[in-house]
Amino acid sequence: MLSFSIGLILLITFVWGFDVYAHRRPLEDNELLRLAQKRQRNQALIAYRFSRLRFQADLSVKKMMKSEGEFVSCDLDYYHLPAKISALLKYKKHEWIVIAFISQKRAYRLWWNKGPDGKTVWSFLHHHSLRSTIEVLKPDMIAIFHNHPNPDPSRYRMTSPSQADLRSAGLYDKEFGQCGVSLLEFICERGSPHLYYAGFVDRTIPMQTVIREIRQANGKGIFKNYFLRKELKRKTLAEQVPGQNTLYSDSRSADIT
Repeated sequence: MLSFSIGLILLITFVWGFDVYAHRRPLEDNELLRLAQKRQRNQALIAYRFSRLRFQADLSVKKMMKSEGEFVSCDLDYYHLPAKISALLKYKKHEWIVIAFISQKRAYRLWWNKGPDGKTVWSFLHHHSLRSTIEVLKPDMIAIFHNHPNPDPSRYRMTSPSQADLRSAGLYDKEFGQCGVSLLEFICERGSPHLYYAGFVDRTIPMQTVIREIRQANGKGIFKNYFLRKELKRKTLAEQVPGQNTLYSDSRSADIT
């Protein structure tokens, strides 16, 4: 038994040592940039994590929601915002959209409207009104929520975005990114928020700071190189949530020297 344990330890040590040897080289410039983008995105997603607790919506607020669209003033902590919006949209038989304007992780203004039918929804907020609101409120983040009414919760889960949802998110991401505003998009189902798209501008987590951190470890020893390369390969939230880091989606956009 002792010899078996020793043999197993030696085998594990050999395999791990071979893995370290295989990942011993420093990151090249293109690999360093990819890791920086990945780390930047992960840090931004962590910075905008949100509560999974369920809330009970104020019925008086639900009843006053105008289907044709309206702005509503508020003061809500972002951490609880997705769950509170999901509670408002719970049991809605039509799709609704809610747009939250967020500064320093607090939402100060909401827009909401009902979709034209039970299957689709889009914002009735005209483009110039949306631009004007951004110019006045100067948000650093906009979060967009819409619900997927579920005809049979015992059989179906309505938490996945449609292709139209993803196309719309991509268009908003590009437009907001030009204004220096990040974007988060959620599907709300049965009172729970599901993040399905995230686009971050550079000021959320500055890229040059992330690059500097990686460069301080890169090439400073076999083990540091090993852990950097393993981090680059590891699947994380950065790959699971669609979207982009707006200012550094192209390798030519960042100075890594």
